[in-house]
Amino acid sequence: MGGLDRHGVISTGTVDQVKKATIDVLKNAPNRVILSANCTVSNTTPIENLRAAIQTAHEFRKG
Repeated sequence: MGGLDRHGVISTGTVDQVKKATIDVLKNAPNRVILSANCTVSNTTPIENLRAAIQTAHEFRKG
């Protein structure tokens, strides 16, 4: 469980940066992983970034 630093791109980056970081994590993860940003995210984390990570993870297909 993990992959995205809660103080990193998920909280400070753009939507495109979050999508790229999510794909990078999933490409390098074992076959099964729970993508998360540690155990919590700040209440100042842009909701658009959280949605982008979730959508990207749902659409990701390891090839």
